[in-house]
Amino acid sequence: MTKPTFASVTERPCACDYLSHAADDPRSPIVFDPKLNEYNFEYPSLRSDEAGKAYLRIYHCPFCGGAAPESKRDQLFAVISPEEKRRLNQLLSGIKSVEDAFSVLGTPDHDDPHGLTAQRPEREGSAPTRQSYRSLTYSQLSDTADVILTDYRADGVHIALQGKYVGLSGAGAEPGSGAVGQRATRHDDGR
Repeated sequence: MTKPTFASVTERPCACDYLSHAADDPRSPIVFDPKLNEYNFEYPSLRSDEAGKAYLRIYHCPFCGGAAPESKRDQLFAVISPEEKRRLNQLLSGIKSVEDAFSVLGTPDHDDPHGLTAQRPEREGSAPTRQSYRSLTYSQLSDTADVILTDYRADGVHIALQGKYVGLSGAGAEPGSGAVGQRATRHDDGR
């Protein structure tokens, strides 16, 4: 087993079985997702339907500090072969701006003016900030990878390759379905 996160201080697995027992207790906020082999804190929906539930992944047992079981989440996405990475990196090598991307790659499959939001904590008396950046997603360039270009304006563009969503074999899960967790949305009207 590898460390659950970059910040983890142990690889030692949980030996007390607290997470399993807590997930079996219907009064506990801890739930187990067998498809992904993950434990999560489940928060109630702010809406009346189940779709609004929020989940916070548990990486370590809150009782003994041992690592939670290894997740199968990486199996939700295609593996990008070294040859495909090389091919895409060659195709993308001259792209230094959004204009270059449109010129070389054409119109993106998805153009989100607020595709990435970065938070900067309070520092030396200046207030915390949230900044949104435009993201372009190209899904038709590869069978296994989505190409995501983020425009950091004056700091230039960043290009990332992300394995395409393939789901768990036989699970039929879709991104955002209960099988892979959900995010709660708070609307201004309190829903």
